[in-house]
Amino acid sequence: MAGLFDTIEFAPLLPIWALILAALALTAPLFLRPKTAIRGRYFRIAFACLLILTLARPVAIQTEREEGENTALLLVDESGSQDLTGRLDATRKAADDLVNNTALPPNIKWQRVTHKNQEDEGEGDQGTALFSTLTDALSTMSTAQLAGVVILSDGIIHDENLRGALAKQDAPIHSIITGDPDLQDRRLIIEQAPQFGLVGKSVDVQLRIDDGDRNRGEAVRLSYKLNNGPLVDVSVRVGRTETIRIRPEHRGQNIVQFQVDPLDNEVSLANNQAVLSVSGVRDRLRVVLISGEPYQGERAWRTTLKSDPAVDLVHFTILRLPSSQDFTPVQELSLIPFPSRQLFEDKLYEFDLVIFDRYTLRGVLQSRYLANLTSYVNSGGAVLVSVGPEYAQALSLANTPLAHILPAQPTGYIIDESFRPELTDIGNRHPVTAALPRLWGQDRSWGKWERMVDAQLLGGKTLLSGPANRPLLTLNQVGEGRVALLLSDQSWLWGKNIDGGGPQTELVRRLAHWLMKEPDLEEEALRASAQGKDITITRQSLDEGQTSVQLTGPKGNTRSIALTPTREGQSEATVSVEDHGLYRLSDGALQSFVATGALNSLEYRELRSKSDSLGPLSEATGGGLYWLEDGLPAIRVVDTDDTKAGRRWMGLQSNNAGRVLRIIQIELIPAWLALLLLLSLLAFTWYRESR
Repeated sequence: MAGLFDTIEFAPLLPIWALILAALALTAPLFLRPKTAIRGRYFRIAFACLLILTLARPVAIQTEREEGENTALLLVDESGSQDLTGRLDATRKAADDLVNNTALPPNIKWQRVTHKNQEDEGEGDQGTALFSTLTDALSTMSTAQLAGVVILSDGIIHDENLRGALAKQDAPIHSIITGDPDLQDRRLIIEQAPQFGLVGKSVDVQLRIDDGDRNRGEAVRLSYKLNNGPLVDVSVRVGRTETIRIRPEHRGQNIVQFQVDPLDNEVSLANNQAVLSVSGVRDRLRVVLISGEPYQGERAWRTTLKSDPAVDLVHFTILRLPSSQDFTPVQELSLIPFPSRQLFEDKLYEFDLVIFDRYTLRGVLQSRYLANLTSYVNSGGAVLVSVGPEYAQALSLANTPLAHILPAQPTGYIIDESFRPELTDIGNRHPVTAALPRLWGQDRSWGKWERMVDAQLLGGKTLLSGPANRPLLTLNQVGEGRVALLLSDQSWLWGKNIDGGGPQTELVRRLAHWLMKEPDLEEEALRASAQGKDITITRQSLDEGQTSVQLTGPKGNTRSIALTPTREGQSEATVSVEDHGLYRLSDGALQSFVATGALNSLEYRELRSKSDSLGPLSEATGGGLYWLEDGLPAIRVVDTDDTKAGRRWMGLQSNNAGRVLRIIQIELIPAWLALLLLLSLLAFTWYRESR
């Protein structure tokens, strides 16, 4: 009967106490009198039991139910490590095979959830937060209907702090690991690296080569290069922390690329390389300003340079010549001798920029010191010469060894007339001057200057012109260094706001920083910045016309990007990319690098498949751990109390969840049957006792 009905219950016709009293009343006389007194006692006992049972009314309960739907959660890991190692296709195929499994009963349905790496840059480098995705998916499901969880992943997970909470799930969590655990993988690990470094000063980068438990102490080749510099090869030992010294070349981002020789049959070469960004900063830009004689513009030069927090200024003004004759005792003079040898021999290369403001040859500087300046510029130094009428005279700097690096030679004429400096065609595109109208105000005209020196251009690029398009401000690159020549001593008029003034402070600041090789003021530059997966490319050039660049992604794929001219000598384009990593840009002459996402992301530091993260979780929930290369395990439907995993199979539990349609009650002893049996027993009892 138990097999036919769900339960058997009693629905008594009388209260329990009444049944007990009736049972005692019927059976007590039988046990109080001698056994021989009543010949049909057993029939009486049977009659009493049947009567009490009939009054107790046993009922069989049968419940008709509609089977509820059980949900099996399938979590598919499609993180970057899966794609990079070629495991993603096998993972997706295995997921499709599980979902399309026809052996499952119809009341078990799959819910497929895909994990992809966090793309929100504000979240930082999260790696594979697979357990977070699983937690979110489980929070939307009914635990009463959860048949189990199947995770398809390579086991590279970076939010293991959530594993403890997941281990409390009542349903089994099965893990199927993709990839081959026996494949080798060599990792290049950056252990310590500075974010900033002084330009020209070495910084230490500590790194380590990890081959797992293999090749410890073996020498391997490590190659690295800084920005667009040459490739440098060094020998390092596997498993040991090595120190590499890097010297930032310029202000701003300096990209260092490291790569180590691969192993045979590596799972991936993505983590054999690493990229490091070091922001170059200058301690202080050291500038020496030499004024030939006091005049109205001298203070303007000093004030402008001193107001720049990045500049450390040393200023000398020639107030007394060595040939000066007066009757003042030397010990009473408040002046100091001009330190020619210290400045132009001993300390020259400690300065980033040397400025001559209306300096003339009056016996203070010897020719050998000026010749040292020529070598200083060719070696990477910078010289700015601002001249007045003295430049057209016999004692001009143009008649010294410095003439070899100056971009214009005076003709001997002084132009004494009012004029407004004008931007040349190149000046409209050069980063030193192109932004001046915008910074000053497009609708504001520049004030007039009253004088300039006429000169014949020898080389370089003229950014500002005077009357009849004569060169006024000319820049030139000489050897490794730079030279600027301003053929007027009237720029101070702009600072005094005479005739409306002009951008004097900004002109001097930008001019000085260009001479000291400020990356943002390079006339030929290729730059890129990243926001999320959008890369903005900017090409600064003095040549007009649309430009294109080649964009090479972290996987080696290359595409051509067309740039559109915008303003001030710039062409731009914004392009969306698919993968995070380091991108290289090149237009044939220039190269640049930009990184999307985190450099040396957690996702790519370890690419070998592993079970360390998923194994304990599956064990805690009664699930199984399997390797996909051994084939997909069979699926069985089990009860909640049964074993839920085996060597070649995994179980999805049936939770008996559903809806009750109706409840059927069936009397086990119908009234007619009870009456028939009672009358029969009563007749047999009478017959037995009557004999």
